[in-house]
Amino acid sequence: MKQHKKITRLLPAAMLLFAVSLLFAGCGKRGDEKETEAAPETKAELIGNVYIAPVADGTNYLAPAGTDTFSLCLERENVEPGTGVFTLYDAEDDSLLTEIPADSEQVAFGPATEEHKTFYGMDRGTEVRISLGFGLEAGKRYYAAVSEDFVHYDDVGSRALGGKDQWPVQVAEEAE
Repeated sequence: MKQHKKITRLLPAAMLLFAVSLLFAGCGKRGDEKETEAAPETKAELIGNVYIAPVADGTNYLAPAGTDTFSLCLERENVEPGTGVFTLYDAEDDSLLTEIPADSEQVAFGPATEEHKTFYGMDRGTEVRISLGFGLEAGKRYYAAVSEDFVHYDDVGSRALGGKDQWPVQVAEEAE
């Protein structure tokens, strides 16, 4: 029962992740195919689907109070840091809380976990973990953004992701 409740709570977040992933998705080539002199819009599709956490779709998903890590899960292996930044804002007044460059010590690139691969239906992938250095406050709303070229795959950089309506985060009233 507890597992079912957890899955039910995560379903809206997964749906939002899927919708956001459409920003990065396309009918481009698979990551293991080489590309030759493609148009820029085709090259951008090679980065593949990107799933983000934590996210909120209004009131249906609450990140635990104290959350101190954000994640990007990509359907590609061999993804590397780009030149972009992760930015976190307080949604109440749009104030900037932190900017973290992709190549900083606060950003870790590694293989996607088996749990994430199963959850997102991926055969392989990379997880990018962004450590804030502080925990999110209970009951607050935030939003995050990732600038262009935050991650790099082969010779292709990612598109910008985020903004107030694209990567919202709502924190539970109390720690779980």
